[in-house]
Parts: sequence; C-alpha cells; structure tokens
Amino acid sequence: MMTKSTLEKQETKLAQLNEQIKLQKAKIDQALGHAIIKEVGLNYANLNQAKIKDFAKTISTYLEDPSQFKKQ
Repeated sequence: MMTKSTLEKQETKLAQLNEQIKLQKAKIDQALGHAIIKEVGLNYANLNQAKIKDFAKTISTYLEDPSQFKKQ
C-alpha cells in the first residue's frame, strides 16, 4: 500500500508532467501559426480574431477534404 507521501509525490510529478505537456502544446501552436503566417505572407497588422477564425476554418476544411479546393 502506498503511503500518503508517495501518493502526494506522484500527484506532484503528474501535475508537473501535465504542465510540461501544456507548455509543449503552446509552443507547437505558436510555431505552427508563425510558419503558416510566414509561408502565406500574411500581414500581422491585418489580422483580427474574425480573420484568424475564418482562416483557420478554411485550413480545416481543406485538410478534411482537399478536393473542394481543386481548380475546375
């Protein structure tokens, strides 16, 4: 049977791992966003929340079904 201190240590370690995962996800999100903005040549000054959401929706739709974007 685990002692209370052992369980507390494991809970602390789990919390630390969860925080590391959260930070890593944030780094990936930031790097992905930066890469897309750079590759597409978007102007930061022209981006607002609505435009960002629209752009994300377009990318999402494309990734789900690229055939929707094929030139006729």
